[in-house]
Parts: sequence; C-alpha cells; structure tokens
Amino acid sequence: MLYAIQVRYSKVLQNAEHYLWYTCWAVIHREEQQLIGFLILKGRPNGQGEVIIGYVIDEGHWGKGYGTEAVRCLSDWIFSHPEAQWIIADTEPDNTGSHKLLQHLGAERYRETDELIWWRIGRPQTQQPAFTGSNPA
Repeated sequence: MLYAIQVRYSKVLQNAEHYLWYTCWAVIHREEQQLIGFLILKGRPNGQGEVIIGYVIDEGHWGKGYGTEAVRCLSDWIFSHPEAQWIIADTEPDNTGSHKLLQHLGAERYRETDELIWWRIGRPQTQQPAFTGSNPA
C-alpha cells in the first residue's frame, strides 16, 4: 500500500491541475469511524473515456457491502464528468469477492489473461430529451 500511495503522490505532483483523478480516497466505516479501505483513481479519462480504478477493503470487512458502496459512490463521482464513459478495474482470477462486487455494479468482463480479468462499467443511460432536432416551430 505504501508503494501505491507513493505512486499516487508522484502522479498528483505531475498533474496538479487535475489532482483528484490521481488520488487515493479513504473508505471510512461510518459507525466505527475507522479506516477500512482505499479507492484509487489512476488518472483522467483517456481518449476512449476510460477511467481506471483500484480498491482494497480490509479483510475483516469483506462481504458486508462496504466495497460495493464505496465503488458505487466513486462511480457516481466519475460519471458526473461528461468525458468519462467507462470505469475499468482488473482483478486476479481467484478474487471471487471482487468479481461479485463488480458484477453487482453491472460490470462486464471484457478482457482476460492467465493473470488478470479486466472489467468495465459503462456510463449509466440517461434519459434523452424528447426533441433533439432544430427549432420545432
């Protein structure tokens, strides 16, 4: 984790104008007021609108929905930016808890190797305006 934080810090320094896209976000248990995990943003949306994230939840809090809630909140923030079209996360093939978390959030597997499975969550569909042409009059 220390290495990940050092990498994030160096990215923040290199991208001061858009620092939030290169940070670690703490996951705090509301009732216990205790740090139970981190969310990691790995940069601004790329040319395809992809934002890569990482996350870790303390093992003592697995299976309680905290990771799902945290990633959902981060997803809401990411998709509040119009240039973000996809959230990308990778997992190890045997990390079934993370697979379930991502599936619960509507992620789909889209790439796989022996070492990793890549998942993506698409921007939620928004209601289109009833009229999209020129002046209706």
